[in-house]
Amino acid sequence: MDTERKHNKSRKPKLSIKYMTEDQYREALLALQNSIIGSTRVSGLVANSPCLLLAATDGRITVKQKKVAFGYQLVASLKFGRDVVGEIDASKTQESLVISHLCGTRNCIKPQHLVLESKATNDERTHCHFCLGKSKNRGQFYESGACPHEPKCGTKTISFI
Repeated sequence: MDTERKHNKSRKPKLSIKYMTEDQYREALLALQNSIIGSTRVSGLVANSPCLLLAATDGRITVKQKKVAFGYQLVASLKFGRDVVGEIDASKTQESLVISHLCGTRNCIKPQHLVLESKATNDERTHCHFCLGKSKNRGQFYESGACPHEPKCGTKTISFI
């Protein structure tokens, strides 16, 4: 009996990046680069660091009319390494490693807004993102200790690319 968890649609246990050949991966990165040209900036929750969203509303990269990966997954593979991102489970448990958006903006491809952490921590961030979005004084939100995470929600990390 196969006990390995698999993605509902692809039936693969890991993200699609793991299964790409080197040529497919290079094509996907080139498509990402071309997609960034048509991307839009949105305010997001990180002060003085707007989010970057691809023109494709679902955030996915298409190569030869086939959707191959989410843009943020490709950016994460550049930031954290393809091997690391390739080991992320496609079907997640609370302990699974995920690509988390500190900005709270789904599909943001800004490398400074991405971290790797457990799904449980990522799920907790949803509360902080809600509070930050409603807050009139973000400084007070942080001073109160309301965000228990490191790095703090609504902040950015150092970019490696």
